[in-house]
Amino acid sequence: MGVPIAAAILRTEKDIAAAFRSANATSPEDAINVHPHAPLEVIAWRKMTRRAIIRPAPPDRFYLHEESWDRFVKVRRRMAMLMVGAAILFALGILLRQR
Repeated sequence: MGVPIAAAILRTEKDIAAAFRSANATSPEDAINVHPHAPLEVIAWRKMTRRAIIRPAPPDRFYLHEESWDRFVKVRRRMAMLMVGAAILFALGILLRQR
């Protein structure tokens, strides 16, 4: 049950970033007034604000910090590749022990 929820949160993070980009809210000057409502949106929003991907701009507006978002995506992609590599090495280890 945890994997589908994690995947849904990742999808929601991408959707939030896309919404900010489509609104051109990528700088403090272009910040928009938006607040998440759905539970997955709230979780993704908190995660993104904690990591300074979504940043506040007074009064009560927010914007997407592109550099932080790109860095977050790059790190997440790198971690996924490491996990795939570890799984392959694990499978190879099992295959070699059976011979």
